[in-house]
Amino acid sequence: MRRRCSTRPTTTDDGRGVDTESCTEGDGTYTFTGGALPRPCAYRQAVRVRVREWDPRAASAQEIRSLVETVNAVLAADLPDDPLWVDGQVRDYLAETMPGERRISWVAEDDRLPEGESEIFAHISMLLLGDIGVLEVIVKPQLRRRGLGRQLLAVAARRAYLEGFSTIGVEAIGNTPAIPFYESLGFEREYAETRSVLTLSKVDWE
Repeated sequence: MRRRCSTRPTTTDDGRGVDTESCTEGDGTYTFTGGALPRPCAYRQAVRVRVREWDPRAASAQEIRSLVETVNAVLAADLPDDPLWVDGQVRDYLAETMPGERRISWVAEDDRLPEGESEIFAHISMLLLGDIGVLEVIVKPQLRRRGLGRQLLAVAARRAYLEGFSTIGVEAIGNTPAIPFYESLGFEREYAETRSVLTLSKVDWE
């Protein structure tokens, strides 16, 4: 969730620079093939996944808890040494912006349950600052490679274009699945940052 490594900008090209053929759009929901949901019954039927704009400030405690579970599943898979997130951290992070910035978020959730009570499978946020929209995408590891991340990115890219932005960027952690994912969509590396970490439990405070 934190913006801490390489930014990769690309033009939106009227939203057409992102491949959306992997999913079928209809009435604000997107259809994915059977097996997309991490439940036994899902492997025998098509699954409806609802993608909608989402406000973390107004989100229910259940939604925040579900998003935290998704964030922590991603951390466990991609960055196992990173500390896990808790409910309040995620809500505060997504709700706070600096002066002149604006953040828009979307979630992909189980369409069988009502909004506010559904399980969140994936999330994308777009921070609008200056002349660029900076994206962060997370998808539950067991749901990757099904087109869900691409569809979320396409939704955000179209919104950026409609908001008057000509460029979108992402910030991703090196040596994680995010790098080949963004590169497959045409993002190009602009710069890399180095993160230094101090483990407080190993500090001699005497």
